Amino acid sequence: MNSIEKYREGQDDAVTDILEGRLAIWMRVTLGSCYPDYAPILAELHGVELKIVAGCFVDEAMSDYRAGYNAVMETEIKRRFGAGIIEQAQAQAEAEANKPAPPQQREPAWRTPLMILGLPFLVVLYSLLWMCLEWPDELRRRITEAKVRGAKK
Repeated sequence: MNSIEKYREGQDDAVTDILEGRLAIWMRVTLGSCYPDYAPILAELHGVELKIVAGCFVDEAMSDYRAGYNAVMETEIKRRFGAGIIEQAQAQAEAEANKPAPPQQREPAWRTPLMILGLPFLVVLYSLLWMCLEWPDELRRRITEAKVRGAKK
């Protein structure tokens, strides 16, 4: 296929996607660059998907296909949402990335010693309860067994 045919194929595929309710833009990402931060914003706010093609694997046919597809899609996206939504999404993503993190709340000073002392305290408390509740039964059983043994002699 020559470049004009690939361009027209991209246009036809874009029209098909539009008729099926899908909006997308083909984007070339080169080695060393990363997935655009604004892609989730575009998808969430406007339903526009970014289709990624690796820049190092793009031949002339794919480049022509992408150009034809994007020409039709960008026109439709501008018609629906107005010009500059991609730039707005980029600006929003940049603003969110540069927004300072919320301050972390410090734990109260009493909480750390409580956590350090809490577990051993619970172990000791459980042991004392066990001794108070179980040992008398055990002692009664041993005394009864000793009496039975003594009576047998």
